[in-house]
Amino acid sequence: MATTSEQEGSKWNTVHFNGPFPTRILYKTTLEPDSKLPSKIDRFNDVAKEIQRLLKETTDANEGFRAFGARWSMNNVAHHKDRMHFNENMNIKKSISNDEMHPNSSFKKEDLFLIECGNKIKEITEFIKREGKSLKTCGASNGQTIAGAISTGVHGSALNVGSVQDFVVGINLIIGPDKNDIIYLERQNEPALSDQFALSINARVIRNDALFNAALVGLGGFGFIHGVVIETEDLYLLNRYVRKINKSVALDLAVTMNFKDSEFKIDAEVDANGKPSNPYHYKIFINPYNDNADYVVEAMYKKKFRTDYPDPIPRIQTALYKDLIVLFGKIAAQHKNNIPRLIKLLEKDILPSVD
Repeated sequence: MATTSEQEGSKWNTVHFNGPFPTRILYKTTLEPDSKLPSKIDRFNDVAKEIQRLLKETTDANEGFRAFGARWSMNNVAHHKDRMHFNENMNIKKSISNDEMHPNSSFKKEDLFLIECGNKIKEITEFIKREGKSLKTCGASNGQTIAGAISTGVHGSALNVGSVQDFVVGINLIIGPDKNDIIYLERQNEPALSDQFALSINARVIRNDALFNAALVGLGGFGFIHGVVIETEDLYLLNRYVRKINKSVALDLAVTMNFKDSEFKIDAEVDANGKPSNPYHYKIFINPYNDNADYVVEAMYKKKFRTDYPDPIPRIQTALYKDLIVLFGKIAAQHKNNIPRLIKLLEKDILPSVD
C-alpha cells in the first residue's frame, strides 16, 4: 500500500524562500513500488485510498488540507496553516488504450496520457517524447508539477496555444473520504475517455463545461487533483532567431501579432508569397536601465521533427541556472540601489546573443 510520512509542527516555504509559513502537519505520500503492484491503474487507485484516508483524518479533526507540488509560486497561495500534502512522489504516467476512449471522442488515442498530480513538466516531457509526442506549450521553466501548473494558470510560450491548463481534457478529483468522492470531470462538449475508464479508477463521471472550466484553474479549491488527462501533439523542432529591432516595431508586434505585414522579417522564415511567417514564440527582452533605440527580440518557428538537428545542450549548459537567479534576487533585494549595476554586469549572460 501507499505510505505517508508526517512532520508535525513544521514550517513550509516556497522554492524562492518567501516564507517560512507555519503548518501544523506536513504529509508526504509515496507510491507502492511497482515491483509489488505492477499495474499502474492499481497503484493509482491504491494511493487514492491513502489520500482519502488523510482527508478523513483531516475532516474528523475539523481542520483544513491543501496539496502542493514544487512550491514554484512566488507567494503563499499554496499554504495552509493546518495540514499540507507534498505531491511530488505521486508521479504515475500512462498512455491511453483504445477501450478507454469515449465513443464520441474527437481526440486521437495516441495524443492522450493520464498524468498523476506530482509529475513535473520535465518528467512528462521525457515520458511522452519516448512516444513521439510533445507538450503543446509550457512556461519558462520545467520544474512545476502538473497539478500546480494548471491550478495556478502557468503561462504558455506559444502564440496560438494558450497556457498549460489549456491542453488538459480530463481531471480526476478527490473531494472527500467517501466512496462517491472520487470524480472524473470532463467538458460536456468534448468527451475524451469512456465511462469504463472512470470506473477503472473508481470515479463517477461528471461532464459539465462550467464545472470543468472552474476546476481547471481552481487554486486547489475544488478538491485534491489526483491526475489529469492531457492532449499532446507530435514531436516538433523550433528554429530560434535573436535579433535587434526598433522598439516601436517590437512592441507593435507584441500587441497586434501582425507579423505578415511587419518590417520585421527573417529571410528563411517566409511564406510562398515572400511574406514573413508567424512565429511559434515571440519574446522581447527589455532592460529598463538603458535608452537604446532597439530591443533584443527572440522568435522561434515550428518545424517538423527530424533526428539530425543541432545539439542544443552546449547552449543550455551556458545558460543561467535557477540557483543563480535566486541568488541574484536576494542580492537585489538587499541592495536595491545597485540593481542597474547588477543587470549591466550580467547583461551578457541574461540576454541572448544576437544572431
